[in-house]
Amino acid sequence: MTDIRKSDVFEKGTLSFFYTDADSWRLGRVTDVEDKAGTQTIHLVSCNEDGEDDEEAMQVALPVDKLAPLQEGALDNVNDLLEMTYLHDSVLLHQVRSRYWQDIIYTNIGAIVLALNPYNYTLPLYTDNNMPKYISEKADALNGGSKLPTHNWTVAHDAYWSMRNVDQPQSILVSGESGAGKTE
Repeated sequence: MTDIRKSDVFEKGTLSFFYTDADSWRLGRVTDVEDKAGTQTIHLVSCNEDGEDDEEAMQVALPVDKLAPLQEGALDNVNDLLEMTYLHDSVLLHQVRSRYWQDIIYTNIGAIVLALNPYNYTLPLYTDNNMPKYISEKADALNGGSKLPTHNWTVAHDAYWSMRNVDQPQSILVSGESGAGKTE
């Protein structure tokens, strides 16, 4: 596997995130470093987490300010983005994008559930026949104690059991684009 940068020193063969207007942040492998008149230009090729060129390998040459160094643990999968030790747009986007391509459309950000439109409503994990599993957890699942994958049912479940146990009103804010699944 390719080395992971622990600082903002970019060396040939290391992984880094780079910014493009078309894709926002992408993962890339440094192929060359130019230093002309005190200005560094970093050459990268887009790649996967193993440092291998991706299917549509993009080659770019960018100044250092368009790069984000890859910190230790930044590529580790997490269920809750608040568990990450390094927060940057590049890493957050990578986490959400990676989960999406694995058909994991819900991601926790603390008590918030981020939902992405899968454009596929037959994902086995999210079919209605799974709802009884969430209901059967009762109050044991409160405050992140659920053993089940993140789902918008988890938010409703937490609100219901908090209302019953604490005897206080609860609120749920649902926001998103048209067709994003808010009515689910």
